[in-house]
Amino acid sequence: MPISDFRRVDQRILSLAENPRPRGTVKLGDLSYRVRIGNWRIIYIVDDDNRTVLIRNVRRRGEGTYRNL
Repeated sequence: MPISDFRRVDQRILSLAENPRPRGTVKLGDLSYRVRIGNWRIIYIVDDDNRTVLIRNVRRRGEGTYRNL
C-alpha cells in the first residue's frame, strides 16, 4: 500500500473509535460494516456491548473484496 493511502486508511481506522458508523458506512451483515477510502475498503465488526471495533480486513477494491467474510 502506498504511504499516502496508508495514512488515509490509518486515519479512518483511528476515527472509528469515536464514531464506528460514520457517514458512507455500508452494513454487510448483523455486525459487519464497510467503509470506503478511495480504492480501499475497511471491513470491520462493531461490538456495541463491549464498545469495541474489530478490523477484519483492509483490501483494495476488486472482485474478491467481499469473499469469505
